[in-house]
Amino acid sequence: MDKKVLIFGTFDGLHDGHIFFISQAKKVAENLIICVARDEIVFTIKNHYPKKSLENRMRILSEKFTKAIILAGDEALQKWSAVLEHKPEIIALGYDQMTLYQALSKDRELFPFLKDIIIIKDHRGQELHSSILNYKNIKKYENT
Repeated sequence: MDKKVLIFGTFDGLHDGHIFFISQAKKVAENLIICVARDEIVFTIKNHYPKKSLENRMRILSEKFTKAIILAGDEALQKWSAVLEHKPEIIALGYDQMTLYQALSKDRELFPFLKDIIIIKDHRGQELHSSILNYKNIKKYENT
């Protein structure tokens, strides 16, 4: 059986920070699963809706990461459908996903197949975070 890694994110305007994060996650397992947050969840977490639709964000990811499984996240927080359905051995989170880390850790007993939750720390967060890049002219991997 090939090892699976699952990541979560909004990926609203795929940029170098996202590419770094996804590339680092791909290094830890043979199979990559990308769970893309639904618009309502983004609003709940960030207090604003994404600029790109869920379908557009998923399409852009599937074009860039052709071998990854790209799926829509749950309609409610902490339902964990992607985790329970795909049973990854590893969940990789970004340095800015500590709230998600805490929620997954709290529910860890629901995931006996999960071997590790890792944090991908060094992706130049002060330069490549979406909230910063929204105000800069940067290279983005997307079609408008």
